Amino acid sequence: MTFINFIYAAVAVVVAYFIIKRTMAKAKRQRQIPSLLFAEVAALFTNVEIKAGESLGSHVLNGICKEQQFEIKTITDTLNTRKLPSLWLMITLKSPIPITHTLNMMLRSAGPTTFSNFDFLPTILPTPPGFPAQAVLHSDKDRPPFDLNLMRPLLIYFKSPRAKEFLATPNGLRLVTQLGEAERARYLVAREARFESTTIDAIETRQALELLLALKNDLQQHYAHV
Repeated sequence: MTFINFIYAAVAVVVAYFIIKRTMAKAKRQRQIPSLLFAEVAALFTNVEIKAGESLGSHVLNGICKEQQFEIKTITDTLNTRKLPSLWLMITLKSPIPITHTLNMMLRSAGPTTFSNFDFLPTILPTPPGFPAQAVLHSDKDRPPFDLNLMRPLLIYFKSPRAKEFLATPNGLRLVTQLGEAERARYLVAREARFESTTIDAIETRQALELLLALKNDLQQHYAHV
């Protein structure tokens, strides 16, 4: 082996070493994300199960709160190429709801998202007085599935500038909010959307759980026997 070949081989070994080291560090970070992400909110539930979601950057906590099944899910949205990728938090009460069709309220609607079928619902409903100015309501029917006045206690959630969506279907209720945006410099240079330091706030999550449970109870009182 010539000296030059030796140098080439040594450089290749060093490069391979750092690639392997970086890959292992990245894998370790990925394994730690769920426990860090749900660290503050896991105590709100019993029978907690944490797992990876269906897509890259998605993580799911399933658990029971006040005898009701909830799903807490994060999902990374990279569809909008004009903005930084967002990490969205979806809080879903998974329980039969006494309504017959779907209602979806979106704030600041700006094109397709990875977490919602809002744009596929064919009917735009009038926004009631007192609802957020940037709220748009869609449905799969030409009428709301319930009296929208029952939603008014829920509107406190949408005072947060990060609150994004409310969904009601016969299978459950959901609130969606933005957890954060990708670090600009890293994304622009390496096209990496990283959210390793993000955690889900327990106080805000508790509020969402209570609002969804209260709306479910109101809907049951008004429509369970209709």
